[in-house]
Amino acid sequence: MKITEEFGSEIEKIKAQQSHENAFRRLKKDGSTARANVKRRLMVIAEERLIPRAEVLKACRSDLDMRDFCVNHAISFDWVFLGNLKGLLRTVREARVTTPEAELAQSQEVATLFRRLTPRDRSRLLNGLRNMTSAPKRGPAA
Repeated sequence: MKITEEFGSEIEKIKAQQSHENAFRRLKKDGSTARANVKRRLMVIAEERLIPRAEVLKACRSDLDMRDFCVNHAISFDWVFLGNLKGLLRTVREARVTTPEAELAQSQEVATLFRRLTPRDRSRLLNGLRNMTSAPKRGPAA
C-alpha cells in the first residue's frame, strides 16, 4: 500500500511539472517573452506605482538592468519576463504598502484638496486627523 501511495504522489508531481512546462511553452509561443511585451508590463506596473518613466526605460536596456529593477521594486520575474499571471498575483500581494514616489504623489494630492476646502472644513479635517493619529484612549477617566 505504501509503495502505491509513493508512486501515486510521484506521478502527481510529474504531471504538475509537465503542466507547468506546457503553460510556459504556450506563453512563449504566444509572444509573452517578446521584448515589447516585457517593456509593456514594466510600464504598467511603473505607472501604477508612480515610478518615473525614465527609470523604466533605463531598466529596459538589458536583462540585468530589468532584473535589478524588478528586485528594487518587488516585481515578480515570472510576470515580467514570461507574462505568468501567478507572478502578477504575487507581485500585487507582496507589493510594498507605499513607494516613495506614491507617498509624494499622495501628499501633493492631499495638499491640493486641502486648499480647496473652506476654512471651517479645514479646521474640522485637521481635528479629525489629530484624533485619528493620537494615542488610543484608555477607558473612562475616574
